Amino acid sequence: MRPYLFDRDGNPIDAQRFDELLADAAYRIVARDDVLTGDGRALLLSTIWRGVDLGAWLQDWPGELFESMLFERGYDDLGCWRWPDELQATQGHSAILAALHAGVLALPNREDSHDDADRAT
Repeated sequence: MRPYLFDRDGNPIDAQRFDELLADAAYRIVARDDVLTGDGRALLLSTIWRGVDLGAWLQDWPGELFESMLFERGYDDLGCWRWPDELQATQGHSAILAALHAGVLALPNREDSHDDADRAT
């Protein structure tokens, strides 16, 4: 079976090492930025090392060990991007951040997301 747990450099690791690295926020968090959009929406863009290759069973899968997510307080996540390595994750985070600041990243309307209270009913 192909390995499915990897460190930030893409080296296979065992479950014990994965747990140790996952517990280390400085290791896990690649980048984190608060963004205030032109229309006053407060967003959080977070890029992390996931360390788990969910497609490890696929033959030609490049792996997705990193993930960027965009959040707005009180709403579901607004977007998710996955990356095979740290360089692409860092570059992707920067590109998303630049698009947010430039106002060229299409964001869902608030009505398209549901806050926690709506999900509970």
